Amino acid sequence: MNSIILFSAFLAVAFCAPVEESFVDFAEDTLGNYKLNYITKNSSRTEERTQDGKVIGSYTFLDTDGVKHTVTYVAAEETGFNVNSDDLPVPVPETEDNLKTRADHLAFVEHERAINPNADIEEEPVPVEDVLAKLVLPEIESVPEDDAETAAAKAELLAAYAEALERLAVEYKKLA
Repeated sequence: MNSIILFSAFLAVAFCAPVEESFVDFAEDTLGNYKLNYITKNSSRTEERTQDGKVIGSYTFLDTDGVKHTVTYVAAEETGFNVNSDDLPVPVPETEDNLKTRADHLAFVEHERAINPNADIEEEPVPVEDVLAKLVLPEIESVPEDDAETAAAKAELLAAYAEALERLAVEYKKLA
C-alpha cells in the first residue's frame, strides 16, 4: 500500500513539474518568400520575407538578469537594414563649442566661395599623407652677397619653419 502511495506521489510531482516548451514554425514558397517563428523559454523570433524582397522581423531574449530585450528590424533594398530597440545607444548631443566651430567653418567656406566662386574648395576629408606631402620646405639658396648675419637669419627662419611644419603634422595626425 505504501508503495502505491509513493508511486502516486511521484507521478503527481512529475506531471506538475513545469515543462519547457519550444515552438518552431517555418513556411516557404517557391518564390523565396518565407515566414519563420520560434519560441523558447528565453527567446523568440519572428521573421518574414515578402514578395518585394523586404525582410521584416523581431527577436526577444532574456539577459542574465532576467530582463527581456526586444529588437525589431526591417531590411529592404531601398532603405537598407534598419533596427530599432530601446537598448540601442542614443547619440550624444553636440556641445555648444562643437556647434559654433561647425557654424564658423561653414561660414568661412561660404565666404571663400563668395570671394572666389571658381575656387575648388575641398569638403571631403583628405588623407594625412596627402597633406604632409604638400608641406615642403622652401628652398632658399645662399647667394654670395649674404653676410654671416643674413645667412644666420635664413637658417633660423628655415629651422622655425621646419619646426612649425612638424608641430602641424603632429596635430593633424591627431585629428585624422
